[in-house]
Amino acid sequence: MESLRQKVHQLEDRLLEKQAKEKRFAEFSDIDTVFVASLSNKDLAGWQAQYPTDSPQFIIANHEWQRRLNLEQIKANRFTAYIG
Repeated sequence: MESLRQKVHQLEDRLLEKQAKEKRFAEFSDIDTVFVASLSNKDLAGWQAQYPTDSPQFIIANHEWQRRLNLEQIKANRFTAYIG
């Protein structure tokens, strides 16, 4: 009887996980890069934290962090070139 309960719980967990994944992919279609780019660092971190690491939202947030880092590096390089 206990093993049957465990199997039911496992199946329920799988179903909930599948539904959550489908919901994330549905939300993903409404997200554009302008929205993500407009978020402040604090808001972007909070938004990214809502999603698991394998979700498209998390990956887009990582790309936005990389873009912001590249912008800072470009600014520093321009300043260094101007000084030099």
